[in-house]
Amino acid sequence: MSKLTLVGVLSASFVGLMPANALALEASCFGAGVSDPDGVSCVIAHEDSAGNRVDRVYFDAYGEVLHIADYAANGEGVVAYVNGIPYYLTTGANTDRTVNLNYTEGTRLPITSCQTNNGNEYDCHTEYATA
Repeated sequence: MSKLTLVGVLSASFVGLMPANALALEASCFGAGVSDPDGVSCVIAHEDSAGNRVDRVYFDAYGEVLHIADYAANGEGVVAYVNGIPYYLTTGANTDRTVNLNYTEGTRLPITSCQTNNGNEYDCHTEYATA
């Protein structure tokens, strides 16, 4: 079997194992502005097939504040990892959580967002912020 065929077969088998509620992802990082000129804030959001956001993770470099939101009543939740530390938001439409963090200015931080379904994480994405 060729490598390309093998990759296709393996990819197809893994796709069947993953929940399929999120079909798109919006992710970006940007300067925090004049209040924190060296900071970089990041947002990661999953979307459904209609283009509606189902969740959102936003790290605000000014004050090192993490905002997590679950917008859809789809039985799933979201987890955000900041520098490897998890912050969970259980399932529920229009629920949110805000966490005040404390990092040294200029620290580069991996921000990861994953959807959760019955304790299983999937559809994870990482961006890099600066405190």
